[in-house]
Amino acid sequence: MFRPHQSKELFIEEQSKKLTENLLDEFGGVVINHMLDALKEADQTLLDKLEQKIQQLKKDNPS
Repeated sequence: MFRPHQSKELFIEEQSKKLTENLLDEFGGVVINHMLDALKEADQTLLDKLEQKIQQLKKDNPS
């Protein structure tokens, strides 16, 4: 009987992280522009989470 080694949620989390990192490494700004364009369709809750994450990144990595 097949038993997964990890939950579906964890698998999706890990794979989406790898995919995002690879896309950024390969295509940089193009990927960012497409992600920002896709956010036009996002709900406010997701945008709020993104804003919080950006603020935390700025706080942790001041220029």
